[in-house]
Amino acid sequence: MDEHGHKNNDADGGREVFSKVMKAGKRTYFFDVKSMRDESLYVTISESRKMRTREGEIVYNKSKLFLYQEDFARFEEELAEVLAFVRCHDNTGGNSRKAPSAEYTTVDEEFESL
Repeated sequence: MDEHGHKNNDADGGREVFSKVMKAGKRTYFFDVKSMRDESLYVTISESRKMRTREGEIVYNKSKLFLYQEDFARFEEELAEVLAFVRCHDNTGGNSRKAPSAEYTTVDEEFESL
């Protein structure tokens, strides 16, 4: 760690500048702001899910998203639109694990083509 309590370069190659953790049942989300060599910032959003193998061993399944500064504004707009859609169309009060109905699905590009 440096004199400000920041981690030095980690496995992603960036220096951690700010971090928040959100626990949600068996999932934990990590929101990290990191600095690149040129001092520009990026965000990593990580999900860690606690799972149990057939043998009873506890393992953690991890996923990570990298979000770069040049994409912040567009990402924020798109996320706000998606969350507004869910809030408008979710009749369960946010407690359902049911997938959204196909009638609401609109996709500009196919995921596989990206």
